[in-house]
Amino acid sequence: TMVPVGGLLRRFEEIGLRWQELKPPTQGIVLRDTAKDKKAKIDLPIPKTAVARKMQSNLNKINRFLAKQAICLHLSNERMKALGGPGSGVEFPLIFTHTALRRVFSKGSLEKGGRFYGGWWEGLPSEYRPYLTINGLATGEIDFSELHPRLLYLLSDEQVPEGDLYDDGWRDDSSPTYDKSIEPYKSRRRLFKSVFNATLNDEGKRYRLSKDDLAIAKRFGLNLPKIREVLYKKHPLLEQHAQTGIGLRLQYVDSQVAEKVMLDLLAQGIPCLPVHDSFLVPRHQGAQLVRAMRTAFKAVTGYDPKLKDTEPFDSDFRLPFKETGEVDHRALYEMHRSSIHGRFVMSHHSSRRPRKG
Repeated sequence: TMVPVGGLLRRFEEIGLRWQELKPPTQGIVLRDTAKDKKAKIDLPIPKTAVARKMQSNLNKINRFLAKQAICLHLSNERMKALGGPGSGVEFPLIFTHTALRRVFSKGSLEKGGRFYGGWWEGLPSEYRPYLTINGLATGEIDFSELHPRLLYLLSDEQVPEGDLYDDGWRDDSSPTYDKSIEPYKSRRRLFKSVFNATLNDEGKRYRLSKDDLAIAKRFGLNLPKIREVLYKKHPLLEQHAQTGIGLRLQYVDSQVAEKVMLDLLAQGIPCLPVHDSFLVPRHQGAQLVRAMRTAFKAVTGYDPKLKDTEPFDSDFRLPFKETGEVDHRALYEMHRSSIHGRFVMSHHSSRRPRKG
């Protein structure tokens, strides 16, 4: 480990965190398979086909556009620095200029997987995503609701059941009206959602409940076989496709949708951050995102999607007031001027401003 000291450390502190435009890699398509011993993943050469070239061309276009954006977190310096610490849930360095995406395909096929990975924001715990900003602007996130269960039905030409697809029908005597946003339904739904989507992807029968999901299951007197029994009763289609590897095919479909969403918004000059099956844009451009998601989903699947809003934008910075009740503008200015977020965004604005002469 190397750390700066003396004059170098002082210079780093003086410069602070600055935005810079990094040149994204020109090769971002990744094709993987399992080695013969089934213990390791190996990278395969990308086929030299028109489809692969088009995928790479679209990815390069998206990455060049993202490289020009300042993507940051509206957090206080203290919370920003603590975010990568023990217990924060973040296992990677927060390098805000690492915006380049890659598409990762599996099982040696360019029609399995293909989701977009690599943007630094994708590894954030979900509770931090409301703090994301793009070029200093508040963001909004829109999510495809129950994406893979719905795709499973739609692409099997079967009617999607009414209601919440992750609701197993259980009701609590003390609160008999189902509401997925409150306990105990919130935790139970999360459990059944995890198992449903894991079953779609559990080709090798290796899935086990996570520590957190196991704790929830025990609260309800459940285990993995019992949960699957309930799911199969409600969704016979899930049992029919269990261990078939259909999850990777569904991922390919949603990656096609994601590509179209980002390219549509890029053509409008709107930066869009993918997080698997949800997207973030500057909040005032949320209507354009909704239109792009609906259009892309219909173009790829032939059906209309179900969308949902996620948590609204949040900030660590609150208006400071004087004893008279007036806004303390000097304190407000200083709060933002000294923040990592403020310095990062301002350095982006300065870099993008045309130079005289």
